[in-house]
Formats: sequence, structure tokens, C-alpha cells
Amino acid sequence: MVDEYEELVIELDLDNEFAASNLGWLLTVRVLVSLSPPVQGWDRYGTSYSTLSEPGHSRAQAERLRVVSARDELLPQELGTVSHRVHKEHLAASTISGEASRALCGVFFVPMQDHAGLEECAECAALLGHLPQ
Repeated sequence: MVDEYEELVIELDLDNEFAASNLGWLLTVRVLVSLSPPVQGWDRYGTSYSTLSEPGHSRAQAERLRVVSARDELLPQELGTVSHRVHKEHLAASTISGEASRALCGVFFVPMQDHAGLEECAECAALLGHLPQ
């Protein structure tokens, strides 16, 4: 059985100075979550971002964007539903600066919520178990 997914790939061509700024990062996050929430769902390679979603998701999200755009509103951010593992130095820096970190499982995300009440990412937990103490 083959699972079917839609793949969405975005290439952002921002001026280097602007892309490195807080405003540039906020713009990037806003574009990504508008196209396919949640923030944790995107993977990054350089200036390319990609995500997989269920078939029909892109069409439904485009319709949601049309509706809120007609009302001059923004879509609310959908935060992640699991707690990922990253090195604590990276997590602290990301939380303060608003920059993204890569979790053990490979998910690229910006920490924006308290992870204490979230279920732990199963893949992160498994990989953590293989690391030396």
C-alpha cells in the first residue's frame, strides 16, 4: 500500500540582510504557516522549505486564505502538538531569538509554546535513547 501525500516546496529569495533579520524571519514563518500549518510541519534546506500534507490540503488551505484575506485578517498560528528534543543551548537561543532549531527527529521548528503539557515526539524519544549518557 502506498500512502499519498501532497508535497509543497517553497523557495524564498530574500535579500541576505533582510532574511537574517527578525522581521525577515517573522515574514518567513507567516508565509509558511499560512500555506500549511503548523510551524513544526516544515523542513528546511538552505532557503528552501518543504512539507507533506494530506491530499486536498493545499486546495482547502488556499480557500481558507481567500476567505480571511477578503476580511483583511490573518490566519491564527497553529502550534505543534508534540514536544521535540533539541540541545538545550539551541533551545534557549531559539526561544530568545525566534530562530528555528532542528529536533533530533529532523523537524525544523521555532519554540513558541511550553512543551511541558505536550506529548513527547516518539521519534525524538527513540533517538535520544540511542545517545550516550
